[in-house]
Amino acid sequence: MPYSAYDNDRLDAAHTMKIDRTVYFETDAGDIAPLAALPPEQLQQRREESAAAEQTIYEELRKQAARWEQQAGNTALLDRALTYVRTPAAEHTSNEWKQTDYDWHTRSNMVYQMNYHIYENTRYDREQQKSVPYSWSLTWGVRTNGPDKGQNVRIAGQDRKTFADKAAMEKYLAGRIKAYDHLFTELSPVIPKGYVQPFKVNGLLLPGYTVEGEEAEKAPEAEKQPEPEAAAPVQTETVAEPPATKPVVSLVISAKDPAGRMKEITDRLEDGIREIFDSEKYAEYLRAMSRFHNYSFNNTILIAMQGGTLVKGYSQWEKEFERHVKPGEKGIKIIAPAPFKVKQEVKKLDPKTRQPVIGADGKPVMEEKEVTIPAYKVVTVFDVSQTEGKELPTIGADTLTGDVEHFKDVLAALEKVSPVPIAFEDIKGDAHGFYSLQGKRIAIQEGMSQIQTLKTAIHEIAHAKLHDIDLNAPKEEREDLPDQRTREVQAESVAYTVCQHYGLDTSDYSFGYVAGWSSGREMEELKSSLETIRSTAAEIINGIDARIAGLQKEQEQDQEAVYLLDSGEYLHVQTSEEGYDYTLYDKDYRSLDGGQLDAPSLSLTEARDEILTLLDRGSAKTQVADLSDFEEAKEAAEDGAFTIYQLKREDATREYRFEPYDRLHAAGLAVDPAHYEPVYSGPMTPGMTLDAIYTRFNIDHPKDFKGHSLSVSDVVVMQQGGQSTAHYVDSFGYRQVPEFLQPENYLKNAEMSTEQNYNMIDGRMNNTPTVSELEAKAKAGEVISLAELATAIHAEKGQGRGQEEKPSIRAQLKQYKDQTADRKKAAKTRSHELEV
Repeated sequence: MPYSAYDNDRLDAAHTMKIDRTVYFETDAGDIAPLAALPPEQLQQRREESAAAEQTIYEELRKQAARWEQQAGNTALLDRALTYVRTPAAEHTSNEWKQTDYDWHTRSNMVYQMNYHIYENTRYDREQQKSVPYSWSLTWGVRTNGPDKGQNVRIAGQDRKTFADKAAMEKYLAGRIKAYDHLFTELSPVIPKGYVQPFKVNGLLLPGYTVEGEEAEKAPEAEKQPEPEAAAPVQTETVAEPPATKPVVSLVISAKDPAGRMKEITDRLEDGIREIFDSEKYAEYLRAMSRFHNYSFNNTILIAMQGGTLVKGYSQWEKEFERHVKPGEKGIKIIAPAPFKVKQEVKKLDPKTRQPVIGADGKPVMEEKEVTIPAYKVVTVFDVSQTEGKELPTIGADTLTGDVEHFKDVLAALEKVSPVPIAFEDIKGDAHGFYSLQGKRIAIQEGMSQIQTLKTAIHEIAHAKLHDIDLNAPKEEREDLPDQRTREVQAESVAYTVCQHYGLDTSDYSFGYVAGWSSGREMEELKSSLETIRSTAAEIINGIDARIAGLQKEQEQDQEAVYLLDSGEYLHVQTSEEGYDYTLYDKDYRSLDGGQLDAPSLSLTEARDEILTLLDRGSAKTQVADLSDFEEAKEAAEDGAFTIYQLKREDATREYRFEPYDRLHAAGLAVDPAHYEPVYSGPMTPGMTLDAIYTRFNIDHPKDFKGHSLSVSDVVVMQQGGQSTAHYVDSFGYRQVPEFLQPENYLKNAEMSTEQNYNMIDGRMNNTPTVSELEAKAKAGEVISLAELATAIHAEKGQGRGQEEKPSIRAQLKQYKDQTADRKKAAKTRSHELEV
């Protein structure tokens, strides 16, 4: 070849194709002699023909290059798609604060990240011979948290802000954290348009994100690949998914600020309420209410509007159900509380009187208090149809069937929930039941199916709860009752909602009349009616659930229970092979009666009612007592127990406090239990005596003892062997006081004590009138008994009763104290004389 060629060809797929050739003439290899012999014109012509052929090849190569460009563009597109699908999800802390390397603290979600670092500036202290801090530098920042760290945008922050006071720095940091708390309430909050770039890869929004004011962009679906040849079936574990439901249609909220978002969603609520009263949508709303009966009225409407069936928060699905929200799903918007605290100056109140404290200037004293301000915000939840993962457990109530035992439980629960008695009777006509305003009772047609019985009971309970009036009330008050159509709409809607909650057949319900009923009514009336239906249905559902839960708890206690009667007695009931064994105890845990009820088919509560009737206590009110507490108290009563009583701290007991028994007795005062209150009770232990009790409650108080050390005027009541004795703590030892346990004898004991001091014991309460008193009655025209006069004369002659009057109890007590003091003074004087 007369030339050598050098090429710089290069192909970078999806980027560069280079065909670069250079030809060099080789003198030694090229022989131009034959060409040189040709005429110049011919030589020129041949050169032009060769160059033209070269141009043709060049043009063909250019065409091939254009084809390469198209192919390279396709490769580049595939590269970009691969980059998108291979982009890892942004790492985040699920809105929780975590400490990372080098003492950085961070919290983040899929959109935002906040972090801070505190650096302690120190200097060496020669006196302490160690480094001590003198200031603190805080670096903090809020930025986007896209997968590509280089693309993230700083939203706010400060670098090395220095504080001389650590508390001031911590307060400032707490304020910054609180200011941006609203960014960390959801796992994937809506992205403001100004910050969307870090969350796009090659122009496409990554899955799981939503841009403010736009529909969520979904990840591209994979191209369908040819199906492989059929292979042998492989046993795989299948995960049951929720049944197909209507797609969720999320509300698009375009406002950026919280107030604007709230206004927008409440405006949509108004439209939604109007739309609900279409007959089909009304039934959908009631079905939603049956599932979300404990949600607020507004949120029930919002969930129904957006097609929700079972909703939870993003994190709640993951943590509680091990399910995750599918990529690209746009959640359901509801309203959530977002209260905040502010400091306000308020009047200072006296803790005792709760009245404003007045200062020296005569004006109320003010103080700064932290007040919670109620507020709300729009949050996002996701429906079960928008999730995938672990098979769901059964959520919500089980479907009610015709099972008799279950039917009885629910019917008993309805009777408990009902504000009036329910009775079965033969109702004339076609009515299944009715609520009697006059009789305040519910009647249900006997002999109906169990399902129809429950439906009717719920319907009539709704009437009783919502539409009861006092027929004797003034006319203007009775006019507040809703009209007949409204009453039926409300009662039927409540019944439908409750039945839906428990899976009862509701196919016979129809709401075609609702549109006509709602036409022309004001929005406030419609909202009020819907809220009434929601709250009443929720009350009935919660009541049934609580009752059934109580029955289940009883069953879990091995069919044994203790009931406290309103009389203070206890009824212990437990199952046996033949039915139920029972024992009735008094308030001191002594057995009064017992036996066996041969009725194994009855439930525990039914057996209780039957036993109470057998014991002539059918009208007694009962409540379930704690079984373990009862057993412990009964055991203590059998082994013995003691109770310490101390005088109440009131004016009436001032003269009694710390007085020896003899001084009270001499003054005619009794140890009255009405003046005392129990301060401690405990079991008797082997060998326990009154002296041991006195020592313990003076030297080693139990932790739960709230009274003062055992002192004179206290009373100790001991219960042993079914007997009770009361003991007065005296100056030396104890004095038994049976009157403490016999209230009916207080006055008699006091009077006899006084009469004993004056030798006037007559054995009667409120002594007979004196002769002078009877003469005064006769002068006033009253008829007196001669026998009574004779008795009075005899009494005065025999006992000298008319000679002096009894002094008052207070005077007697003072006289007794003075006499005691005189005796002590005389004894002291005699002692002194002997010493001299």
